[in-house]
Amino acid sequence: MELVTRYLQAVKWWLPGKGQEDILRELSEELHSQMEDARVEKGHDLTESDIAGILKKQGNPFLVASRFRTDQDWIAAPWLQLYRFVMKVVLLWVLTPILVIVYVPAILTAHNPASALLQAGGQIWLALIYAVGMVTVGFGAIRWLKPDLWALKDWDPLKLPPTRNPLKVSRVGSALEVLISLIFLSWWMDLPHVMIVNYAERASGHWTTPTLWLSIHGAFYWLACSIMAATVAVSAVNFVQPTWTKTRMTLRAGIDAILAIFMATVLLLDWDNLARQWLVIKSHPTPANGDLATATVNLGIAVTVLIIGITSAATSIGRLRAVKSMSGRSNPPTALTTTTD
Repeated sequence: MELVTRYLQAVKWWLPGKGQEDILRELSEELHSQMEDARVEKGHDLTESDIAGILKKQGNPFLVASRFRTDQDWIAAPWLQLYRFVMKVVLLWVLTPILVIVYVPAILTAHNPASALLQAGGQIWLALIYAVGMVTVGFGAIRWLKPDLWALKDWDPLKLPPTRNPLKVSRVGSALEVLISLIFLSWWMDLPHVMIVNYAERASGHWTTPTLWLSIHGAFYWLACSIMAATVAVSAVNFVQPTWTKTRMTLRAGIDAILAIFMATVLLLDWDNLARQWLVIKSHPTPANGDLATATVNLGIAVTVLIIGITSAATSIGRLRAVKSMSGRSNPPTALTTTTD
C-alpha cells in the first residue's frame, strides 16, 4: 500500500490545513474500496501496476485537491500551496538577496549610515509591497480564469515522490547548525567587541558602547553561552541519530522558548534607552557624530534581537505542536495511516 500512501501524501501537500485530515480519510476509504472491488473482480491480489491504474483513474493529485476548493477563497486549494511556495521563493531567494546586495554596502559606506538606513527602509517597503501584490493578484486571477490544466492529466503514479518522514533530520543541516553555533560561540566568548570597535573607529566624535550590547554581553553573557551550548548538543545528537524523538523535540522547543524570552527581556529592559536613541537619530541629520553612531548601532542590535526573538518564538510553537502530534506514537508517522486489506 506504499503507492497509495505516496498518492495521499501528494494530495495532502496541495490541500488547505483546515479539514485536511477528513478529506484524506475520505479519499483513502474511496481508494481502498475501489482496490477491494478490483481485487474481487480479478480474483487475486493487486499488483503495483494495478494500483497505479486505479490512482491514475482517480486523477492527478493537484487536480484531485482542486475539487475541494471553495468559491469564498481568494486563493483556493490547490493554488494556495503553490502561492505560498512562490511567495517564499520570491521573498527569500530572489528579493532578499537583491536587497542585501544593493542596500547593505550602500548603508555601510554611507557618510551618514543612519540616514541611509532610513531612506533604504522606505524603498525596501515599496519593493516588498510590489512583489507581494504582483504575486497575489496573479494567483487571485486564477480563481476567475479557471485554466484547463490538460497537461496534468497525463501523469505516472509510479513516479510519485517517496514517502516522507516528518521526523527525519537532515545530517547536513545538523552539521551546519553545529558549525555555525560553534563559530558564533567562539566569537561571543573571544572576540566580543571587534565589530563595534571597527565601527567606533569610523565614527568621529565621542563613542559610547551601546547599552543593549552591554546588557546582552554583560548580564546575560553566561545565559547566551548556555543556550548556544545546548543547541550544539542537540544538533550533535541529531547528526548521530537523525530522527527526532519526543524528548529531543521538547528540549529543542524549550531552548527556542528560552531564547525568545531572553530576547524579549533584553528589549524590555532597554526600551526607554532605545526610544531616546531613536530620537537622537531623527534629530541628528549631520554625519560624523559619536552619539549618532552609538544610537545607530544600538538600534541595529535591537532590530536583530527582535528578529531572533520572533523567529525563536515561532519555531518553539512549531516544535511544541510537533511534540503534541508525536504523543502516543512509538514509530515515526507516515503521510497518512491507511487501512490494510
